[in-house]
Amino acid sequence: MRKTWMVLVFGLALSLALVVNAQAATKLYFSYVDFLADFLGLLILVGIVLALYRRYFLKESHLESDAEDVSILWILLAIVGTGFFLEACRLAVVPLTPRVYASFAGACGAEALRSWGTGWTGVRFYVWLVHAILVCVLFAYLPFSKLFHVITCPASILATASEAAYRQQQ
Repeated sequence: MRKTWMVLVFGLALSLALVVNAQAATKLYFSYVDFLADFLGLLILVGIVLALYRRYFLKESHLESDAEDVSILWILLAIVGTGFFLEACRLAVVPLTPRVYASFAGACGAEALRSWGTGWTGVRFYVWLVHAILVCVLFAYLPFSKLFHVITCPASILATASEAAYRQQQ
């Protein structure tokens, strides 16, 4: 617990120091954010692909797979896929600078898109609409799926823990 707070405080202090240091810090900060977004997006993508592989190919006997379990995985896969495609479309039309390569997955996609020679700005708008609709579908479906436990369980634990601490003080 103590280490978590130390990491959070250090991260906040580092972020504030970067933001305060004007233009150079802004470039460094957004490069850090671009890298982190791509890295975490790839981790989510790997997790979704592994979960789909486990459900469709391994078909373990103890793993019950309902339609709602698989549908949330496909929605998440579509959101992550369109997100990476959007980033690639954005980077395909901007000039190549070192900051572009901080978004390493988007930069790889942008290199592939540049070779096609299409105007990706117009395509990007429609892909963004699909991406936004998918995110809205996820938010609308979340309260009715098993994934809602990701939100409710920590909230329940927090409420129970604080109630017990309150009773001990009295």
